[in-house]
Amino acid sequence: MGRPKAKAATTEYTPSTLPSDHRLVILGIPQGSNNFLCSDPEGVERLVELGAKLRRSVLATRGDVAIVQLYPPSPETSGKGKTSRLAGEVVSMVSPGEVKRWKKDGEW
Repeated sequence: MGRPKAKAATTEYTPSTLPSDHRLVILGIPQGSNNFLCSDPEGVERLVELGAKLRRSVLATRGDVAIVQLYPPSPETSGKGKTSRLAGEVVSMVSPGEVKRWKKDGEW
């Protein structure tokens, strides 16, 4: 038997009430250092980071649904003048039960 997934806290948002800087995404291929390539319903792929608080409490795997807070549009620069590839940070993981409820309510 595999390791059971940790129970994530329920999200306070539904797809229709997400703030403008948040996106509902499906996590894709892990890119190392707690970064994931993800895609949103429009098909846009972004590199996002799994936050430190979530890292300790939830096991994120490929195919999970998450809510991502996007960074401001201006590119972040590091000390060497390079732009950051990260587009946002995962702020909440969505459980399969919540997805099922959203589909039943017509939110998905």
